[in-house]
Amino acid sequence: PSPTRPDWPGWLRLGPEGRQPLVWQGPLPLIAEGVANAHALLRHDEKAVGILRQLRDDRPQWFLRQRYAADILAKIIRHRRTLTAEIRDLADAVRLPI
Repeated sequence: PSPTRPDWPGWLRLGPEGRQPLVWQGPLPLIAEGVANAHALLRHDEKAVGILRQLRDDRPQWFLRQRYAADILAKIIRHRRTLTAEIRDLADAVRLPI
Protein backbone atom coordinates (compact mmCIF):
# COMPACT_ATOMS: atom_id res chain seq x y z
CA PRO A 1 0.00 0.00 0.00
CA SER A 2 1.02 3.57 -0.61
CA PRO A 3 0.72 6.53 1.77
CA THR A 4 -0.77 8.52 -1.10
CA ARG A 5 -3.75 6.19 -1.43
CA PRO A 6 -6.87 6.76 0.66
CA ASP A 7 -7.37 3.00 1.11
CA TRP A 8 -4.01 2.68 2.89
CA PRO A 9 -4.72 1.91 6.59
CA GLY A 10 -2.60 4.80 7.82
CA TRP A 11 -4.12 7.42 5.52
CA LEU A 12 -4.80 10.85 6.94
CA ARG A 13 -7.99 12.32 5.57
CA LEU A 14 -7.86 16.09 5.43
CA GLY A 15 -10.63 18.60 5.84
CA PRO A 16 -11.43 21.63 3.70
CA GLU A 17 -8.49 22.84 1.64
CA GLY A 18 -6.29 20.13 3.20
CA ARG A 19 -5.65 22.16 6.33
CA GLN A 20 -7.34 20.48 9.27
CA PRO A 21 -7.03 16.74 9.93
CA LEU A 22 -10.49 15.30 10.39
CA VAL A 23 -9.76 11.63 10.97
CA TRP A 24 -6.57 9.86 11.99
CA GLN A 25 -7.05 6.29 10.83
CA GLY A 26 -4.95 3.27 11.64
CA PRO A 27 -1.86 3.35 13.85
CA LEU A 28 -1.12 7.05 13.42
CA PRO A 29 -1.66 8.69 16.82
CA LEU A 30 2.09 8.92 17.44
CA ILE A 31 2.57 10.60 14.08
CA ALA A 32 -0.29 12.94 14.96
CA GLU A 33 1.50 13.82 18.18
CA GLY A 34 4.63 14.55 16.16
CA VAL A 35 2.66 16.88 13.90
CA ALA A 36 1.18 18.59 16.97
CA ASN A 37 4.71 18.99 18.36
CA ALA A 38 5.90 20.57 15.10
CA HIS A 39 3.00 23.03 15.23
CA ALA A 40 3.81 23.82 18.88
CA LEU A 41 7.46 24.48 17.99
CA LEU A 42 6.34 26.85 15.24
CA ARG A 43 3.92 28.43 17.72
CA HIS A 44 0.90 27.38 15.70
CA ASP A 45 -0.92 26.72 18.94
CA GLU A 46 -4.43 26.42 17.52
CA LYS A 47 -3.35 23.69 15.10
CA ALA A 48 -1.40 21.81 17.77
CA VAL A 49 -4.28 22.02 20.24
CA GLY A 50 -6.74 20.92 17.55
CA ILE A 51 -4.75 17.77 16.85
CA LEU A 52 -4.36 16.98 20.54
CA ARG A 53 -8.06 17.58 21.11
CA GLN A 54 -8.94 15.20 18.31
CA LEU A 55 -6.63 12.54 19.71
CA ARG A 56 -8.20 12.96 23.14
CA ASP A 57 -11.70 12.74 21.69
CA ASP A 58 -10.90 9.69 19.53
CA ARG A 59 -8.81 7.77 22.09
CA PRO A 60 -9.42 9.11 25.60
CA GLN A 61 -7.87 6.18 27.49
CA TRP A 62 -4.79 6.18 25.26
CA PHE A 63 -4.43 9.97 25.48
CA LEU A 64 -4.49 9.88 29.27
CA ARG A 65 -1.21 7.91 29.31
CA GLN A 66 0.68 9.99 26.74
CA ARG A 67 3.64 11.79 28.26
CA TYR A 68 4.49 13.20 24.83
CA ALA A 69 1.10 14.96 24.71
CA ALA A 70 1.81 16.44 28.14
CA ASP A 71 5.23 17.65 26.93
CA ILE A 72 3.64 19.29 23.88
CA LEU A 73 1.05 21.02 26.03
CA ALA A 74 3.78 22.19 28.41
CA LYS A 75 5.56 23.85 25.45
CA ILE A 76 2.37 25.59 24.44
CA ILE A 77 1.64 26.74 27.98
CA ARG A 78 5.19 28.08 28.49
CA HIS A 79 4.93 30.59 25.66
CA ARG A 80 1.34 31.73 26.19
CA ARG A 81 0.17 34.60 28.33
CA THR A 82 -3.35 33.26 28.73
CA LEU A 83 -4.72 29.74 28.56
CA THR A 84 -7.93 28.85 26.80
CA ALA A 85 -10.47 26.55 28.38
CA GLU A 86 -9.56 23.98 25.74
CA ILE A 87 -5.88 24.01 26.73
CA ARG A 88 -6.86 23.70 30.38
CA ASP A 89 -9.10 20.72 29.56
CA LEU A 90 -6.31 18.99 27.63
CA ALA A 91 -3.82 19.64 30.42
CA ASP A 92 -6.29 18.14 32.85
CA ALA A 93 -6.76 15.11 30.56
CA VAL A 94 -3.02 14.31 30.69
CA ARG A 95 -2.77 15.36 34.35
CA LEU A 96 -0.43 18.25 33.61
CA PRO A 97 -0.37 20.75 36.48
CA ILE A 98 -0.88 24.32 35.34
